Amino acid sequence: LSKPIAVGRDIISSACLLRASAALRTKIRSRGGDEVYEWERWLRQELWLQNQLLAKQHEKSKSTTPLQPWQGKDFFAKKIQPASIVLHKFRTRQFDEFSFLSKDVNKKMTKKERSSVIARLDFLRDVIMGVTSAKEAEIVVLDILLRAEEEAASNGGGSS
Repeated sequence: LSKPIAVGRDIISSACLLRASAALRTKIRSRGGDEVYEWERWLRQELWLQNQLLAKQHEKSKSTTPLQPWQGKDFFAKKIQPASIVLHKFRTRQFDEFSFLSKDVNKKMTKKERSSVIARLDFLRDVIMGVTSAKEAEIVVLDILLRAEEEAASNGGGSS
């Protein structure tokens, strides 16, 4: 397991904003208080979806143990925390900290390929941080990085 990472409120808030925008498929303004209502809508939608999935799985398993509903803490652990950590690594140029770029996890990636990926991530980061209207690009980058980290973790890379 990798060392724990502490991120600031601004990163958590940005991660929520970006992930909610992606999940709800709508642009959410970060000023004026609109984001709080959209975050609540995203939370309610995710809780409902996850609890529907849990109910179906519980029904199929014919288990007699009581069903534990998916709650806010689960939502935070599965949706917010990973997105916040990945966004922090991306924004602070900690590309070597990504599991999918680790030599231990991705043995097939050559040094040249790794350097190329890092250069591309750095370019994207510079564009996103330098252009205020590039938030949609950051949504896509965050989604791709989350998928890459999940795949690396499922291939024996531990947590990110």
